[in-house]
Amino acid sequence: MTSPEEQLESLSHKIEQRELQTRRRVWLLSFVPLVFAGLFLVYTVWIIAKAEGRLKQTTMQLATVDTKMGILNTKVPEAQATLAAVKTAKAQLQTDFSQAQAALSQVQIDLATKTVELGLKEEIMNRSQFFEGTACIDEMVLKEYASDYTLQAQMFIFLLNMQQWGIPWNPDGFSETEGFDSPNFALYALQKNNLVSSNYKPGTLPWNILPAISWPENGDIVYYKSGYTMFYFELPISYNNSTTRSCVIGMTPLGILVQKMEFAEWIGFLKVPYP
Repeated sequence: MTSPEEQLESLSHKIEQRELQTRRRVWLLSFVPLVFAGLFLVYTVWIIAKAEGRLKQTTMQLATVDTKMGILNTKVPEAQATLAAVKTAKAQLQTDFSQAQAALSQVQIDLATKTVELGLKEEIMNRSQFFEGTACIDEMVLKEYASDYTLQAQMFIFLLNMQQWGIPWNPDGFSETEGFDSPNFALYALQKNNLVSSNYKPGTLPWNILPAISWPENGDIVYYKSGYTMFYFELPISYNNSTTRSCVIGMTPLGILVQKMEFAEWIGFLKVPYP
């Protein structure tokens, strides 16, 4: 049986053991949060350092971008000037191209006109249908002709006088100095002799303003497939001779000629309104 002293000592020992265990628990419970706090602090520092590194890298990239933007901004005026120069050059090229096209079209028109003129000249020369009696129309013959056909004779003399002036062939022309084409010359002669209105403009085709007939009489018009518009006449062979021969007179690429009616293929006849 233990004595009270022994029991007190044993109780004291147990109390010390429990205090020691309690201190250990308290220390352990205090150490674990400190460990976690330390680890969290280390992690936080690592995250901050990593973020600072990224921020530094981003800052460097932004600085590089700013530098490149500055270079580009300095080049923008140069690029704008280059673009303006390119637009100006393009506009000039378009203008030059349009002018070249217009010039080419004019050359083609001129070439076509010259080709037509050469074809008409060849047609006249190849047919050899010149009216051989022109030089034989003396004053007495004209007087006799005029006694029967006064107005038509005036037209014929007018045309012969025009022939002496050496008026040139000129496609679309309408001038005694610059020349005529065949329809315009016929219109000019009609207007000068007061046979059609003077209001008709150059380029007005006689077959659009004069009535068609089946066969011409003195002073009427014969128009040909080639575009010739010639005045038709029946002239005495000689003075006081009832025999006549027909001819036509008008503008050709060789000038104003008196020719046989058959010098080219005709397609119709027009009535000239002599009073």
